[in-house]
Amino acid sequence: MQPVDIFSYQFCIDRATTNRLKCVVPDLKDGSYERACSVLERFQNLEAPTWQELIVLFDRFGGLQHLAVNLPVPPRSRTLPTEVYDQALSRLVTSPSALVAVLSWWPTDIFSVGALQDELRRSLPELQGLKVDELSQDDRCRAEALALLAAGGEDPELAARLLLDLGSSEVFKLLRRNLATSAAVAVPVLAAVAEASLRRLFEIDDQKACELLVECRAVLSVDAVVSALSVGCENCWRHKYLKQLFVQDEVAGQGYHMQMVRLFAEYEPSGLLAFLRASERYPLEDALGVCQQRGLREEEAYLLGRAGRVGEALRILLEEVGDVGRAVEFASETQDPALWETLVSFVLEHPQLLVPLLDRLDSLEGRYGQVGQDSGRPQPPPIATPAHVVRRLPPGTPVSRIATSVQRVLDSLKLSANLHESCSQISAREMTGQKKAFIETHKRGARVSPQGWRCGICGRSLNCPPPETAEQTGGGISSSSSSAPKQPAPVLSAGTDSALPSARIKAGSGSGIILLGRQAVHEHCYNVGGLAVKAMLDCQPRTAHRAPKKGG
Repeated sequence: MQPVDIFSYQFCIDRATTNRLKCVVPDLKDGSYERACSVLERFQNLEAPTWQELIVLFDRFGGLQHLAVNLPVPPRSRTLPTEVYDQALSRLVTSPSALVAVLSWWPTDIFSVGALQDELRRSLPELQGLKVDELSQDDRCRAEALALLAAGGEDPELAARLLLDLGSSEVFKLLRRNLATSAAVAVPVLAAVAEASLRRLFEIDDQKACELLVECRAVLSVDAVVSALSVGCENCWRHKYLKQLFVQDEVAGQGYHMQMVRLFAEYEPSGLLAFLRASERYPLEDALGVCQQRGLREEEAYLLGRAGRVGEALRILLEEVGDVGRAVEFASETQDPALWETLVSFVLEHPQLLVPLLDRLDSLEGRYGQVGQDSGRPQPPPIATPAHVVRRLPPGTPVSRIATSVQRVLDSLKLSANLHESCSQISAREMTGQKKAFIETHKRGARVSPQGWRCGICGRSLNCPPPETAEQTGGGISSSSSSAPKQPAPVLSAGTDSALPSARIKAGSGSGIILLGRQAVHEHCYNVGGLAVKAMLDCQPRTAHRAPKKGG
């Protein structure tokens, strides 16, 4: 193996680096900075000196902001020496907008924050008397860059004030990051800054301001925010804040729910009814007065219903609002027959409302009749059914207008009748089958007499003890002390011909008796006989012994 000449090796590296730099020069001269950056992406793991030369080269042609985006930055890429990042940021001070963009996503631990802050302060007027309105666009960007550096450093108060003066939305990230952490040292200072600048926060972005204040309500109290927004601010900001607070925490702003009624009525009337339903922490009469003053009839009807004045509420829904569907929903909440009578009578006097009434009643009937959808409310009275309304249709009602609805009602009645008839038939068949099974079961009974009980093995009376001595054979038991013939035991229970489970009872003499289906044996005979006797008993035909007729 030939030894490597170190000087020749270094010369090759320098030559390759020079070629890499030369290959992007034409694109930089043409102003094609994106193409030049795409060329650099082909080279892997460029060394730090190469990146420094590229920074100088791109800055010479005015494209440094494009190169800065492609510099390797953790955590997605490897970390370059601090000098590389410091060189890029120092040159970007002359392009403040690009500097702000880079600082918004570069981590602060990869460059020298203090050196960049000093350079930015030198390029800006005195910060104590800084008037943002008098700054040029570049100086505004430099001030924002200084605020971003201060936010990540040890002076978040300065950062917050600069961002507020500049009207930058980055102030919300700064405040949220510090106020959401109760352990942060700067919480009291930043809370005071935010509380004193509530109007400015809403001017920058009212939606983000609401989100910040609701999220940090433990630090920025609801009372302080509402008080600040009540003086010299637009009421719509207070409405947005209280509305979002109600969504997140209903109890936190419970003392301002009457204010919310007025704000909803002024800025968002369409959402007032939902709020009235969701909250009960407002004086009913005061809310009713607001609705009457604003002419919000549907909301007024709801509040009248809550106050128990259901007749007035229904009249408003029918005569002033003209919403039959809402009137049906209102009546279904109480299921008062008198209320339903008023509703149906009003609609019958106004035939143009028949179709929506029949449609609503049909859907209401299906809702209450659906399995598993019981809401716990009382069932509607008979008057609140489409069939009842159809029966009460006055003469001369235009048929063409309600034909579809009436046909649907008739189809529903026909279906109900068919279902009732089918259920009745099924019930009748089931009852008949049960009666037949009951009669069939009791027809197989038999009467027995204790004097006629005999053992199915030895033939002795079950009232007598079994043989004292018995000889066991392969086919059964033979007794030497008794020559009585074996007789089948009489039927002891009613049932089918199949053997029932065995049961033991005590005979009068104290010997045990085993019931085997329709036969009975001494327990002694059963135990001595073994499996052969048991098999023999199972194979014997079981005939039913019926009791003789009286007088026979």
